[in-house]
Amino acid sequence: MLDFLNQHVILLKVILTIGTTAATIILLYYNFRTNQIASKTLKQLKGAREKEFCPYLILEVVFASRYNDMVINLVIKNNGKSPAHDIQLNIDQDLSIWNSLISEEKFTFKDMTMSQMIEMLPPGDHYSEWLDRMDLFFKNNETPRLTGNLQYKDEAGNSYEFPVDINLEPYKYRVTMRDKGWVDLAQTLDNFKRELSTANMMRPR
Repeated sequence: MLDFLNQHVILLKVILTIGTTAATIILLYYNFRTNQIASKTLKQLKGAREKEFCPYLILEVVFASRYNDMVINLVIKNNGKSPAHDIQLNIDQDLSIWNSLISEEKFTFKDMTMSQMIEMLPPGDHYSEWLDRMDLFFKNNETPRLTGNLQYKDEAGNSYEFPVDINLEPYKYRVTMRDKGWVDLAQTLDNFKRELSTANMMRPR
């Protein structure tokens, strides 16, 4: 046995060297893969944390009562946790606005301050602008949807875009029902006045 080992000592050294080298390569590979996975996980966690604290803007159509009229407003809200910068709202439709103003001039969305760049909107804050009286807005705008995009940046200069796609039909239906309700109320009052007048005429004197 010893004679065999002595005769093949060089071969055994080569085999041991190859085995050690192979084991080292395997360990290095698994170490590389472990570091790669850890790096990817850290990158994902960093990205998730950045998203958690980034600005998040949305556009809403909001109705409010003003001077006994229902008015329609466009509202940009920052629901994120950091300020939004260089805010630009783009609307595809050429909206007719401010028709309730006593003016012969025709106004569109491009006349609104909101159509220009808004420098900054803090977290939890909003920017609102009046469009028109509710009934006049739908009378002068037949578009069933409001589409476009809302572009903005965070404090690091990263760009974001919120797609705008608002269905206006439900709001238009509310206007129709409200107007119909006023017509029904006026007709009911008119009928009541007629019945009251008839009853007074038939009352014995």
